[in-house]
Amino acid sequence: MQIHNEHLSAFLDEQLPHEEHVAVESRLRDDAALAAEYHAVKAVKTLLGKRALALRGTAPADARHLVLLNIEQEWHRSKTLDRIEQESKRQEAGKIDDTAFGKHSTAAHSSQGTSPLALVQHPTKRASALGNTMNLLSFLPKLPVLLAAALVLMVAGWFGMRLLLPHAEQNNRQDSAQAPQQETSYKAVFIKESLRNYHAVCEGKITLQYKTNSYEELDKFFHTHGIHYNIVHPKINAELLGGVVSEENGKKSAHLVFKRGDTLLYMWEIDLDETSIRHTSFQEDVWNLLRKGEWLWDTATEDSTTVVFWEDDKQGNRTLCSVVATLPRKELQPLFQ
Repeated sequence: MQIHNEHLSAFLDEQLPHEEHVAVESRLRDDAALAAEYHAVKAVKTLLGKRALALRGTAPADARHLVLLNIEQEWHRSKTLDRIEQESKRQEAGKIDDTAFGKHSTAAHSSQGTSPLALVQHPTKRASALGNTMNLLSFLPKLPVLLAAALVLMVAGWFGMRLLLPHAEQNNRQDSAQAPQQETSYKAVFIKESLRNYHAVCEGKITLQYKTNSYEELDKFFHTHGIHYNIVHPKINAELLGGVVSEENGKKSAHLVFKRGDTLLYMWEIDLDETSIRHTSFQEDVWNLLRKGEWLWDTATEDSTTVVFWEDDKQGNRTLCSVVATLPRKELQPLFQ
């Protein structure tokens, strides 16, 4: 059995099948060079394990939606280029047929004037246009590989900076904290009410009806108190404290409270139907972005309070969610995983 670093790493993690585990263990006793390599791999894994918290980073939750959106747009562009190629081939085939039967007379060309077809049928210009199109299409299949390579390089560069230049990164964060950021504001009832509820929670005017750090237990509480729509469980780096059920105009909604250090984070989830959609008072362009899966950030609020909101759709059940915290976006966004 030929043993590589992958076997040693799996051996350290106790993930090898029994036969391979026994084989590696036996070789380590008899092969000094392999044993030295094993200890080197072990030292690296131990070092990374100790620095796991310092090295760990999470992409913003809305990054996935933006990547999917860009992929969708790239797909539409590729379909358009494919249609151009097919049209060029059909026109080329038509040109060959016409030439074979002697249908391209001078009178026929002159009768077409300066129409787009006349320009396309000019052999030199058409060949040049077709060549440019084919060059572009030949590059298109390489796009996924190039994009994947670029993503790997970006992640590797980021990891290297975190590993080798932690102090430089800290200075960069301090510099970015001092740099002015463009603020965004959505003039909507839903945003105003989210902020109002958050301040009521912070001031103790809204208290938890059920205290728990378990989503499962909180779901049971919500269901018992009349919440039957899709409840969203955000992957957020904060401690769940519990929840509240409110009722307005016969509609019940769920409220969740989290804690991160000394900061409270408030989450509101409402079932989307025609009545609640009208009540939120969002413009149509906002709804279009939400339906695409984008997360929208309202940062033009007092005391550096940030509101992030998005739409969650599961099996046709639409839930509008907002999270509010007295944190700037650059501090709130990395909490989502």
